[in-house]
Amino acid sequence: MTQAPTPREQLAKLLTYTRGFRATFLLSTGLKLGLFCHVRENPGLTPAALAAGLGLHPPYVSTWCRTACALGFLEADEAGHLTLAPAYDQILVDSESPWYYGGAVGLLVDYEADDLA
Repeated sequence: MTQAPTPREQLAKLLTYTRGFRATFLLSTGLKLGLFCHVRENPGLTPAALAAGLGLHPPYVSTWCRTACALGFLEADEAGHLTLAPAYDQILVDSESPWYYGGAVGLLVDYEADDLA
C-alpha cells in the first residue's frame, strides 16, 4: 500500500505547474514582442540595449531577461550580455524549423487559456 502524499510533496508538485504557467506566458511575451528574435539577431546585447532596440521599457525588459535566464531560455555572461540558450533558436525563432514551437505557445496563451476560463 502506498502512502498518501504529504502537503510538502503536493505543494512541490503544484509549484512546478505554476512555474510552467509562468514560463508559458514569459515565452508568449518574448515571441509577441520579438525579444527572442532580437537576441538571436544581435547576440551579446544587454537588457538595456535589447529594450532600446525594440522601443520597450528597460526595467520591464530587464525583469523579463532575468526571468528568461532563470528559466533557461536565455544565457547571460557576467557583464549581462545575452544569448539564446542552445537550440532555442530552432524552437522559438526559426518558424521553418521542424522543432519550432512558437505557434503552439501563441495558441496556448491566446486561445486555450480563454477556453479553459
